[in-house]
Amino acid sequence: MNSPDLCVKYVIKDNTEWAQFIDSVCRSYGFKSKSCPIIYTLEGTFIGDGRAFVEHVRERYGKTLNIPKDVTKSRMRMNIEENELRMRKNREGETMGE
Repeated sequence: MNSPDLCVKYVIKDNTEWAQFIDSVCRSYGFKSKSCPIIYTLEGTFIGDGRAFVEHVRERYGKTLNIPKDVTKSRMRMNIEENELRMRKNREGETMGE
């Protein structure tokens, strides 16, 4: 709402997939450094990790992101749950309800 030209896409990887994924992304875009999370633009400009993203938003949009700790913890829990669900589906397939 505050930044209509900004779109965020999450790609969640299991720890066993991370090294291969980050190597592939860095080779594809020519990034020299690796971070977790890795944040970059669709055009291939490396931003960095979460802190670098907050700084990028502040510089580009003149806005400060104040994300409360409880929101950060909630988001981390949600990411873990989504990742566990995705990994279960990869191992076992979808349930009848899904």
